[in-house]
Amino acid sequence: MPKLKPDQARTGLLRYRVRRRLSVGLPGPLADSNSKRGAGTGVLLLSLALLIPSVSACGGSTRSATPTVTVTARTDSMTGPSSPAVTQSSPSSSNTSTPGITTASASATPGQTVPSARANQPLGLADAQAKVGEWEESRYEIADRSDVRGMGVPVTYCGDNSGMSTAMLEYRLANRFKTLSMSISQANSSKQSDQQLTVAVIANGSQLDIQTVPFNQVKPVQLPVLGVNALQIRLFLNEKVKDCGNGGVTGVIEQLVVS
Repeated sequence: MPKLKPDQARTGLLRYRVRRRLSVGLPGPLADSNSKRGAGTGVLLLSLALLIPSVSACGGSTRSATPTVTVTARTDSMTGPSSPAVTQSSPSSSNTSTPGITTASASATPGQTVPSARANQPLGLADAQAKVGEWEESRYEIADRSDVRGMGVPVTYCGDNSGMSTAMLEYRLANRFKTLSMSISQANSSKQSDQQLTVAVIANGSQLDIQTVPFNQVKPVQLPVLGVNALQIRLFLNEKVKDCGNGGVTGVIEQLVVS
């Protein structure tokens, strides 16, 4: 027969004793006591007999295992940091650029007349209604003077050919002024020094004045312009000069003023 383990032997002996007591009754004073108490005792012993095998089956150990409780923390996604608000700036409805405003001292727009506010102020290329030639506002050296502010143009044609190739400036005075003054000359940078510059002033289609200016000279001009609207200033070479047009000159008008 197989050898029993100590726990199994004790369990068997205990079962035997319980069965024997149940079969023969309780000894001594317990047998004479209340039958109900005896029956209860029997039921208790029977319950212990049934419980002992279950405990033995667990390896005879009476230590109970401590249950492990796992707690899982739940993080609410709604408690996370909110996305940063994106603020979209709307374009400004105001225009930062300031449109140009024509003031009393502003130059005349081509095709318009010289305003009265330009009286007693030197007129420039921007004040002209029309021009022919390669005009340039710059500083020139004239005779014994340097750094002279004026309007210069190359003059290479001999004689006046009605403005087809003659250097010309035209101003629309609109009958607003009485007097015209200016100075005419040849720049020291002219290609030729043996040519004569001729300047003709045409008022409303008629010649008002004509002047001839040799090299190294400055000629002032003052003319009445009362009732004059279209004023032309034409520059050309004196065709009577020998070798006219050979290289040409640079004609300069300075201090062109209407009053």
